[in-house]
Amino acid sequence: MSKDNPGLGKGFGWCFKCRTMVTTKHEFYTRHNPDRPLCTVHPDNLALRGSNGSPGIHDTELPGQSHVATDSDDEEALGPLAEADAARDDDTSAVRNFLKRPHSATVDEEEDSPGDVRNHWNGPQVEDPTILAEILQDTVDDEDPLPNDAPDSALHFPEEDILDRCGVDDDLFASASPAGSSRDDYVFPQNIASNLLVKEVAIYELRTKLEMKLTDAAFNEILRGKKFILNEQHGEPNNYPESLAACRKILGIEDVWEYSVHYCPNCYAMYSKLQRKDWRHHKNETCSTPGCDERRFECRKTNAGESVYPRKYFIYFGVEKAILSSYAEGQFPAVRAMPNARAKDDIWNGELIKRMNAQENLGGELLQEEDVIAADGSPAKLRKCGLLDVGFDGAQIWNHKQYSMGFLVMRYWDVPFEIRGKAAFTMLLGLYPEDVKQGKMQDIFMAPFVEEMLKLGTEGMWVYDSYLQKRYESKWFLGTVSADTPARNTIGKFSGVSGYRADYRSLFEGAKFSNINSEGTYFTGYVSPVKQRMFFGDRAVSAYDTRLILNHALSLDLARRVQDGEVINGTLQKLPANVAGRHGIPPLASLSYFDLHFGYLLPWIHAGPWGILKNFWKHLLRDYTGQAPALVISKAGRKQMSERAKYLVLTSDMGRPYTDIVKYKGTWVMENWLH
Repeated sequence: MSKDNPGLGKGFGWCFKCRTMVTTKHEFYTRHNPDRPLCTVHPDNLALRGSNGSPGIHDTELPGQSHVATDSDDEEALGPLAEADAARDDDTSAVRNFLKRPHSATVDEEEDSPGDVRNHWNGPQVEDPTILAEILQDTVDDEDPLPNDAPDSALHFPEEDILDRCGVDDDLFASASPAGSSRDDYVFPQNIASNLLVKEVAIYELRTKLEMKLTDAAFNEILRGKKFILNEQHGEPNNYPESLAACRKILGIEDVWEYSVHYCPNCYAMYSKLQRKDWRHHKNETCSTPGCDERRFECRKTNAGESVYPRKYFIYFGVEKAILSSYAEGQFPAVRAMPNARAKDDIWNGELIKRMNAQENLGGELLQEEDVIAADGSPAKLRKCGLLDVGFDGAQIWNHKQYSMGFLVMRYWDVPFEIRGKAAFTMLLGLYPEDVKQGKMQDIFMAPFVEEMLKLGTEGMWVYDSYLQKRYESKWFLGTVSADTPARNTIGKFSGVSGYRADYRSLFEGAKFSNINSEGTYFTGYVSPVKQRMFFGDRAVSAYDTRLILNHALSLDLARRVQDGEVINGTLQKLPANVAGRHGIPPLASLSYFDLHFGYLLPWIHAGPWGILKNFWKHLLRDYTGQAPALVISKAGRKQMSERAKYLVLTSDMGRPYTDIVKYKGTWVMENWLH
């Protein structure tokens, strides 16, 4: 290859400063960046670095010497900048002196940060103190992981390469567009040749923090070191963020604590809403319930001073916030206005929705549609009322605790069926660090949601539909609840699966059998009638007897008889919960239009994918010798299935990615079958 003709030979780009062909994009923009006056391998640049020969950024090798990755690179990349300084003896003394200086977080940093979980969390401890806050941030999966170079490899960000390295989608960078930005929005405001935005750097650094699992303190130390080194190298002011709080402020990330709901762990009474900046002024507040002196906050001593955090809390973001977020995306308004968003062979043509729409407080508004023309000229539907489905379940966040966190989510019924399971239409509403099944917690964890749904169903909310280019008042209603049996029992306050009255849809009484090695309840009576003692006076009743069937009114009556009781012969008597199959009136009963019987979708997963479907595939893929038996997939067919496995695209974004059922069927769990 001739160096005078960069068109000859293969490589990424030609460096006109040191007159070499650079083979990779990363090396081109880090060691031979065309936006800098000199590349790092140019002889003139070597002289500018000082007599002690201390390297500049991305210049840890001599010219012509390649760097071989070692295990020590990973150790340096994962540790704080101070560890990297100790591992290298060729850094400048100024850098070493800076890193040795003690630093205390400022009050502003403490206020803007979600805080160190170790300072306030009474439950399981985690390595990353911002794990709860990081779950709540709307980040996008990184398809191109960052390389595990030494810490100084991330100090320089080539403008042309940063988006590729971050792997962040265009929507996240919409507000970081250079168009209309002032020079104050750039990392180097005085360097016209550099177009690197502060927001780009903030996103990059936050993603690096997540991938490297850095603590807040280590992350802040690294950022301060980078800012100092850039000041020393370039000799000009820079806007490089120097703390986690600064990154969040640059990107406009909300403080998760502003959505926290505080409650008394003694009497389960909710406290009034307080902004986080006012916590210090109410740190001595106690429960207002007579006879209860439980403190609302606890104080911890930190390096920054005294930190105040709620003793018991859960996070609730709100339905209105989720809906406004969906409308702001642009995709949701378009699919919701599609004529087939409410298919006639779907829930929209069922008796549940018809009964709900006919109720007096809805007045037929739910199913009203108006034919309109969208902004692009296509026919569309204007639907001012929407229907929601909420789901609740537990998830394992910490390894030593099976159900570490409860999640409340919602999805939209009025979008086409084939995309309802996509992540774009599933919104997080709440997080519950404590077990909501305990005591009166069942009565308060849904309270903010119910209160908001009452308001959205009566007063509504204003939305701007970017697809129809209209602003209108929209009302929203709860249609269904999606949950497995344990989670549904929590929301509906139904009896557990091992109770005699575990069937919440009927009055049927189960039985336990001594000759079965199980504590479960079994429902007989399908072959021949069985005695029912609770409601039928030991009379034999068939499982198909229509007198067993419940509906909304009967379900609510049973719950009221448990909680409030009824007067019988002049005496107030309460129905035992183990007889009624309920522990009281559920919070959702406050929504008069919600059906407490049919509103809970049947959790058919155990009987469907986990039972029938699993056994079906077990039969199709069973081992055989010789010729394949009937209803068994041949070895040639299995090979073809395995070859096509990597091309399989699932309709739902929830759950695990597909793994080849031929090779890994033995490792499939409930989530694999469900997805």
